[in-house]
Amino acid sequence: MVWWIVGGVVLFALVLLAVVAGGTVGRALDMRRAMGTARRRQAEADTLKQRLAGMQESLAALQTRAEVTQERIAAIQAARAERPDSGQVAAKRTMASALTRRKGRRIP
Repeated sequence: MVWWIVGGVVLFALVLLAVVAGGTVGRALDMRRAMGTARRRQAEADTLKQRLAGMQESLAALQTRAEVTQERIAAIQAARAERPDSGQVAAKRTMASALTRRKGRRIP
C-alpha cells in the first residue's frame, strides 16, 4: 500500500512538472518570436538612419548650391543696377520672352 502512495505522489509530481514545463516552453517560443520582431525592427531602424544621413548630406549640398545661386543673383542684379541702360535692356528682354513661343519661335 505504501508503494501505491509513493507511486501516486511521483506520478502527480511528473504531471505537475510536465504542465509547468509546457507553459515555460510556450512562453519561450513567444519570446523567440518577439526577439525576431525586435531584430527586424532594429534592422529597419538602421536602414532608415542610413537613408536619413544620406538625405542630410544631400540637403547640405543643396543648401550650399542655393547660397551660391543667391550670391550670383545678387551680383547680377548689382551689375545691372550699375549699367545706365539697364531699364531698357530689361524691358526688351521681358518683351522678347513674352513674345517667344514653343521651340523659340516668335509670334509674327
